[in-house]
Amino acid sequence: MRQRAADFEAAGVEVLVITFEATAVARRLRERLGSPFRWLTDPQREAYRAYGMAQSSLWSSLAPATMAAYLRAMLHGHLPHGMGSDLKQLGGDFVADAEGRLALVNPQRDVADRPSAAALLAAAGAPASGKVNP
Repeated sequence: MRQRAADFEAAGVEVLVITFEATAVARRLRERLGSPFRWLTDPQREAYRAYGMAQSSLWSSLAPATMAAYLRAMLHGHLPHGMGSDLKQLGGDFVADAEGRLALVNPQRDVADRPSAAALLAAAGAPASGKVNP
């Protein structure tokens, strides 16, 4: 998503990252990742519970699709940060429209369950072609 930041900005989409990490840890992680997005912290995981983001099982954490997702991430230079993370906590992707209605709801079922940046942009109403890079 970081590579598509200009596409989100051109489409008028604000990307928020919500993490359960403590503020200081989140700040270091954001800097290390070079994230251009605004980060919010939710150490009590209230948003996680409200949006149905569960924890993965041990089996799900070791499943082939999960291992493949981690391998793809590592091949792109995204190493696990190991900064006190709960590796079992699943995240999600949500898109709210201009009226605040959820246009895309995707609490992860496993680590590999992520929509593409193009799908997020489409849900936000960004143009399918032209201004947005593939």
